[in-house]
Amino acid sequence: MTSTTRSNTTTALAVAITAALFAAPSYAAMRTPAAKPATVQKAVAKQPVFAKPAQAYGTNLKAPADDSYDSFLVSFKKGAKPAADMQRQLDAIGRTLGARISVERTTATGAQLIRIDREIDVVARRKLEVELMKHPSIRAVEPNGRLYRAMEPNDPLFVQQWHYKGGGMGINATEAWDTVDGSGYIVAVLDTGELQHEDLAGQFVAGYDFISDPENARDGDGRDADPSDTGDWDDKYDSSWHGTHVAGTVAALTNNSTGVAGVAHGAKVQHVRVLGNQGGSFADINDAIVWASGGSVPGVPDNTTPAHIINLSLGGATACPTAMQDAIDIAIENGTAVIAAAGNSSANVAGFSPAGCEGVIAVAGTGPNNTKYASTNFGPGISVAAPAGSGVVPEENQVLSTLNTGAEGPEDDAYAWYAGTSMAAPHVAGTAALMMEAAGEHLPPDELEMILQNTGYAANGNVTGCATATLWCASMIDAGRAVAVADGSETLPPTPPPPPPPPPPVVLENGVASPVGPLAPNEERFYTLQVPSGMESLVFNLAPGTGDSDIYVRYGSAPTAGAYDCRPYTGGTVAETCTFSNPTAGTWHVRVVAYSTSNGWNLTGTYDNEPPVDPPAPELTELENGVAVTGINIGTGEELLYFIDVPADATNLSVQLSGAAGGDADLYVRRGEVPTNSLYDCRSWLVGNNELCEFPTPAAGQWFVRINGYAAATGLSLVASYEDGGDPPVDNAPQDLVARYAFALRGQRIRVPLTWTGGEGEQVDVRFDGEVVATAANTGKFTHTFTAAAIGPGSATYQVCNAGTNECSAEITVDYTARR
Repeated sequence: MTSTTRSNTTTALAVAITAALFAAPSYAAMRTPAAKPATVQKAVAKQPVFAKPAQAYGTNLKAPADDSYDSFLVSFKKGAKPAADMQRQLDAIGRTLGARISVERTTATGAQLIRIDREIDVVARRKLEVELMKHPSIRAVEPNGRLYRAMEPNDPLFVQQWHYKGGGMGINATEAWDTVDGSGYIVAVLDTGELQHEDLAGQFVAGYDFISDPENARDGDGRDADPSDTGDWDDKYDSSWHGTHVAGTVAALTNNSTGVAGVAHGAKVQHVRVLGNQGGSFADINDAIVWASGGSVPGVPDNTTPAHIINLSLGGATACPTAMQDAIDIAIENGTAVIAAAGNSSANVAGFSPAGCEGVIAVAGTGPNNTKYASTNFGPGISVAAPAGSGVVPEENQVLSTLNTGAEGPEDDAYAWYAGTSMAAPHVAGTAALMMEAAGEHLPPDELEMILQNTGYAANGNVTGCATATLWCASMIDAGRAVAVADGSETLPPTPPPPPPPPPPVVLENGVASPVGPLAPNEERFYTLQVPSGMESLVFNLAPGTGDSDIYVRYGSAPTAGAYDCRPYTGGTVAETCTFSNPTAGTWHVRVVAYSTSNGWNLTGTYDNEPPVDPPAPELTELENGVAVTGINIGTGEELLYFIDVPADATNLSVQLSGAAGGDADLYVRRGEVPTNSLYDCRSWLVGNNELCEFPTPAAGQWFVRINGYAAATGLSLVASYEDGGDPPVDNAPQDLVARYAFALRGQRIRVPLTWTGGEGEQVDVRFDGEVVATAANTGKFTHTFTAAAIGPGSATYQVCNAGTNECSAEITVDYTARR
C-alpha cells in the first residue's frame, strides 16, 4: 500500500470517528469515503451491535485470595535434572502431611508440576517447601497459582476511539498508519481464546488451547489445537470475551466500513487460550509463553507460526515466580517481545506477575490526555504506558473494541468499552508490530523497549499524576514517533530521566506525634527515629483519622511491602502499634502506606528505659446463636468485631450480614483469632451489604467476626447460627467450657479468658495442656496467661475440673499466634 493510499485511510478513519461522535441515537458505522462514479450508489453500512451487560464485567470485582494449595511448580538448578528418587522423596513428605503427592508432568521450562490429592493450608505448604528445598538440585518450589484478566470493564455504548489520536490524547496511531499497518508480523494473545467476529475476519493464524483442566476450559477436554473461547461466565457475571476485546485493539480490520479500527490491522493474531472460568494456572501460562515464542512444550505440537510479539493482558498479585521467569527468558531468547498489563490494583508492579518479571515490557494505564488510569499499578518496573481508559465516568473515556453479545456462550458480534491495563497492553503490542514492519526486521525486545520509551517521553513527557517517587507510570507511547525512528526517518530521542528519588524521611522526635497528612490509596510516607542504647522499650503508634492506613517498621533500612520487622495490618480506622522490647540502638525506619484514601492520621515513635505496656484487648461484642444484631452502622474504613462460642459437635455454622442498598460492608470470619485483611477462614466481599460465610462442620471454640466498611453503610443486620448436635453432660462436672479469645501480648505471651458453667464445690482446677496450672474460685470465669514456646502459630488445650477430682469439662483446643 502506498503512502498516498495510507493517507486516504487515515482521513477515512478521522471522518468516520468524527461522524460517530455526533451520531444519534447509536454509533454510526465507519465507512470509506473513497470516490466512486456518480451513477454508483454507496452501500449502506449496517449498524454495529453493542454488548450491554446490566453491570459491566469487573465493576467492583474483588479478586479471591489464595489460602489453600493443591499443586506446585518445582524448578531445578540450571543443568540439573530431577533426581531418580524424586517420587520417593515426595512420598515421604506426603506421609508427614497426610496426603499423596505425585508428579503430574514436566513443563516447557524443565520445572515439574506436582499435584497433591487434597488441598493443604499455609502451614503445610511451608513444610512441603522446606523439605523439598533440602534437595541440592532444586532451585525453587512455588504454588501453581492463577492469573486473572487484568481489566475493569465499564458501561458501553459511547462512541469515541480517543485512544488512537495524537496530540497527547492517545498513542498517535493515525500518524503511524500513513506508512505501516503491521503486515507480516504475528501477535500472540494469551487470553480467553478465539472468537469469530466480522471485524476480525481473516485476522487469525492457528493457535492452541493450553488450559489443561477441562472444568476450567468448559470444552470437554484438556489441551488441544482448538483455542475457541467458550465463555467465562459465572453466577455473578456474564462472559467477558476478554481475548476478543484485546484482539480487536491489536488487529481489528480497518477501513472496511465496519466497527472499529485496530492498531496493527495488517498484522495477524494468534490466539493462545490460557484463561478459563477460574483464571489460568501458572503451569499452563508458562507453557503457552514458551510455545507462542516457538519453543517446544512436552506433549504439544510445535508452533508452526511463532509469534514475534506476545501480549499478556492478565496478571496476579504474586511476585514473579521462578518458573514463569524461566518461561519468559526462553521467549526472549527466541527473539519474542513479551508485553504485559501492569495490573489494576493501585500497587507496585514489582509484586505482580507477569508484569513484574525481568525482561517484560510492563504497561501502565492512561486515560484521555495522558492522565493516570484510576487504578493502574505503578513503580520503577513500569516500562511504558498506554490507554486503558479513565476507569471512571463518562463511559466514552474507556477503550472501544470488538466483543460478543453472549451472556454465557457466544452469540452475535458486538462492541464494548472496557477499562483496565488489559486494554493498555494491546496498544503497545500492536505498535510493536507497526515498528517491526517499519524497520523491515524482527526488532529485538530490548531495542523495541528503548524506542518506545524514548519516543514516548519525547512526545508526551511523563504520565500526568503518576510521575513521583511514590507513583511512577513512565510515559505514554507515541506510535507515530516510534515508527519514524524504526524506519530511520527520525533519530532516536535521548533516554528519558528515571523516576525521581524519594523525598528524605521525616525525622521523628521521641514521644512527639507527627501528622501524616492526606494520602491517596497506596501513597506512602517514610519516617526515621534514632533510638539510643539502653532502652527497654520502643513503640510506634499510628493513631487513626479517616480511611485506612498501615505501618511497616524495620531496623536499619526502609521497610517495603515484603521486608519489615513489624506490620500490624489491622485494617479499618484502628490504631496500629508496633512494640519492641530491648530495641537495638540506631536508626529505625517506618513506612506509612494508605490502603484507602486517608487523612488525619498521626505517627508517634516512643522509646523508654521502662518496659512497654501491653495494648488493650480488642473490643468485642458477643453473638448469641441465631439471634440477629440489628441497626448496625459502619463508616468507610471502619471495622466492628464480634465473636460466637461454638460448642463441640455443632454443625452448619452460618454467619450472615445483610442490609439495604447503599454502601458496601464486607464480612471476615476466623476461628481462634480476630480476622484481618489477609488472615481469615472466610472472606465474603461482594458488592453491597449481603455477605455470607458458611462452615458445615465447624471446630469447637471461639469464632471471630469482623465487619469492614468498604463504603459507609447503615441499618445492617448480623446473625450467626449453628445447629447443636451434642448432648449436654449429665454429671456434675463443669460444662460448656470455652475460650473467649486468645490475645497475643508482647514477649510471646498469650492471654486466654475462659468461661464455663456448673461444677460442684467452691473451687475448680484449671488444666493447661494436661497439667493443673491454677486452683480458682468456681465463678465461671478465669483468665490464663502463658508464654508460648516460639513466635508464630500454636495451640493449647484446656479443661476445668471440680477441684481435686477428675470430674472435668470436655477438653477444648485454643489456637493462637505468638508475637515477639
